[in-house]
Amino acid sequence: MRQVLVVSKPLDPPWTDGSKNLARDLVQNARRTRFQVFGALGHANVAASVPMGGGAYAPRVLDNARVLLHLLRPGLPRLHHFFFAPNPRTHAVASALYAVRRNFRVVHSVVSAPSGSPRYFADAHVAVSRWTAERLQRAGARDVRVIPPGLPDHTPLATGDRAGLGLSTGARLVLFAGDLTEGGGAEAVANAVLRTPDSVLVLACRPKGAGFAAREARLMARLGSRAVSLGTVGDMPRLLASVDVVALPATDLHGKVDLPLVLLEAMQQGRPVVVAGGGPLEELAGDGVAVVEPTPDALAAALVAPPRGDGRARVARDYSAVAMADAYERLYDELG
Repeated sequence: MRQVLVVSKPLDPPWTDGSKNLARDLVQNARRTRFQVFGALGHANVAASVPMGGGAYAPRVLDNARVLLHLLRPGLPRLHHFFFAPNPRTHAVASALYAVRRNFRVVHSVVSAPSGSPRYFADAHVAVSRWTAERLQRAGARDVRVIPPGLPDHTPLATGDRAGLGLSTGARLVLFAGDLTEGGGAEAVANAVLRTPDSVLVLACRPKGAGFAAREARLMARLGSRAVSLGTVGDMPRLLASVDVVALPATDLHGKVDLPLVLLEAMQQGRPVVVAGGGPLEELAGDGVAVVEPTPDALAAALVAPPRGDGRARVARDYSAVAMADAYERLYDELG
């Protein structure tokens, strides 16, 4: 059986990070590969079909050249698969190291758009969207592929649980599960909710980035009783089944998976989705997903008359974890 070393954040709960979720689902659904999972310095797990836990993640550990040197020690699998955001300094170190040790083959899954000017070092680069794939090609990355993100198969919940979640039972619930950063889409959704009197904004946002608490406080003060903040949500399917529409009109997805997994999960639960045009989110357009201009009027209209169609069938067909793992294993076959 093929051996592959996966380099990612540790594959441990909580499952609130899209990049490590994709790595986990690859490890769990590949059928012809045995993985070693290397997360942080001193955190190395071996997994056949399920990831094993333990250890803690140091957020900047992949900036440390010692980790990359550790990855080149004798006895490791010759195929390495990275899941982390492009970083110019780390890429420069990795490029030099792998140039010396040419017996290794390297795959890099770039799950969000790169920033800065990294030196792409892998033998093959995988984007989850055509939008980012084009940018990688223009930046000089070798052998760029597109493998869409995949979800494990889950049966949609028959009903939600508004009462159990403390949500209004009579309002139109609009879920925003993104980042409260400029361009993240929260302000645009808030403006649209204020134009639709029977709507309530539900925020499911994990604390992220400097100034998060202040941004959340300003947003909640502005909306008053028209909003509720749930913070980090442990049972997203239960929440998704409880809302009427999911809106993520982000114009800047920096630090997020290009095709955010929460939107695929919403489609899997049969929830209509509204996103902004002009970036990778456009690739979700189709049954169950509307792409609109991120203006208050356009978004408000989409909330009142959300897109029709069956997103569940699209997820099963186009965004399956099994299909994603199969595509990666075909790539491994090519690299040898």
